[in-house]
Amino acid sequence: MNAVAKAKLLPFELEVVSGPHLGQRFSFVDTSSVTIGRGTENQISLQHDPRVSRVHAEIKQENEVFYIFNRTDKNSMLVNGLKETQFKITQSCVITIGETEFKFIYPQAAPKTFKNPLQPLSSNPVPVGLVQHQGQAQTPGPVLKHQVPMTPHQGPMIANSMAKSGPAQQPKRRRPAPKKEGGFNPMILVGLVGIVIVAFFILPSKPEENVAPERGPDIVTPVFQDERRYQESLEQAKQALLKLENQNSRQAMAQQFFISGMREFLNGNYHRAVSLLNSAYQSDPTLVDAEKFAREAQRKLDRLIDFYFAEGIKYRENNNYRMCKSSFQTVQLYIRNNAKHPKFVEAKQFFDECTNLDRVRRF
Repeated sequence: MNAVAKAKLLPFELEVVSGPHLGQRFSFVDTSSVTIGRGTENQISLQHDPRVSRVHAEIKQENEVFYIFNRTDKNSMLVNGLKETQFKITQSCVITIGETEFKFIYPQAAPKTFKNPLQPLSSNPVPVGLVQHQGQAQTPGPVLKHQVPMTPHQGPMIANSMAKSGPAQQPKRRRPAPKKEGGFNPMILVGLVGIVIVAFFILPSKPEENVAPERGPDIVTPVFQDERRYQESLEQAKQALLKLENQNSRQAMAQQFFISGMREFLNGNYHRAVSLLNSAYQSDPTLVDAEKFAREAQRKLDRLIDFYFAEGIKYRENNNYRMCKSSFQTVQLYIRNNAKHPKFVEAKQFFDECTNLDRVRRF
């Protein structure tokens, strides 16, 4: 047996509550160290978040206490909205890395179960002094467990004493009322009336003479008398059916566009999401959610463009031309070479300038 016992490792989970990887959940058991970054070698890989470094942060567990460390100098790490390089994780911590927000789920102690030492009583207890035989009902009066045999001369004495005390109380029975002789029974009258009514409704009545039989209503069958009207009605029915089929197909296509657009929105591909959601709303104007999420995706795309544009200006002022070139290249990627965009010309000029300066510095 080793002198130093192995430290107990608690299980924990990380749930993504915001960002391109929204909805993902990572669980760890018997793990003392977890790295987070954009590279695939990390335990938590954030490949769709462009603001995350290759190895961005690390979570360590020591003596059942969790700590998080920032492993890069290029990008920052926020804990509860504040910039931190290392922090002791608690239950209410919200960790922000790039555009991804994590919720740390701290392990909860399992509730202790207590066993009740008291045993339940029997459901049908037998009172003291009563004897209950198997297969017989319990007697209402007290019965001695051991009966004492009586002598021959004690029998008449007990019988006399019971006679003096009076007979046992028994329920009184009603005597049937004596039948009156020579009276009229009303049930006979009721039976006669019933026979007369049945005979009146069942026996067939004679048909009246010289009475014309009633004529039933005429049955009118709706038919097209004119061939032209029939052709017009048939053509109208075909057009209505074709219109219904086109409407159903457009609605199905709009639903498909909406589902694809929401998938791109959750993955952070806002430019693709804007195109798909706008197509869904144009195909079916009843999809109000498609228009709402299209506006939200366009707003997030504009925020990303402004962010990388400002980052590129900052890197250019600090003479970091390699990062400046990368930032403006990302801006052009989000703009998708749209010449009508207000920042297209500036982004292209700054990209060319930073590219030339970086090339000159290398030589």
